[in-house]
Amino acid sequence: MTHEKPVVLVIRCYDYRLNEAIRCFFIKQGFGPNFDPLGLAGGCKSLISNPALLYSQVRIPIAKHKVKTIFLIAHEDCAAYCDVVDKEIEKDVLICDMKLVKDEINRFFPQVEVVLCFADLVKDNETAEFVVSII
Repeated sequence: MTHEKPVVLVIRCYDYRLNEAIRCFFIKQGFGPNFDPLGLAGGCKSLISNPALLYSQVRIPIAKHKVKTIFLIAHEDCAAYCDVVDKEIEKDVLICDMKLVKDEINRFFPQVEVVLCFADLVKDNETAEFVVSII
């Protein structure tokens, strides 16, 4: 059995509700279902105040799997941001946090492309699902 090596690293919230949306997003982007996942409560929020953790978690996929692109994915309705009540402000705060982490990654690893994404929660009468898009 052969396994394709991941070509991207995904830093995301570990919320299970995102799993299918992220998998579909990467297939549509042409990366297939293989990527190195880094799931943390709140995704980037957990890395902002801890550059050593960020460095240690990003260094290995770059060195071992030759990752050249890192996707930062934040999502609507994130429990780690429950103190932010307004949904538009929540999205702005999440994007700001992703930009801070992107700057840190670029400081440590200037050769790596960092892509910011957001997962919107799309609801209809009976279901709700996330849809990931590049911002």
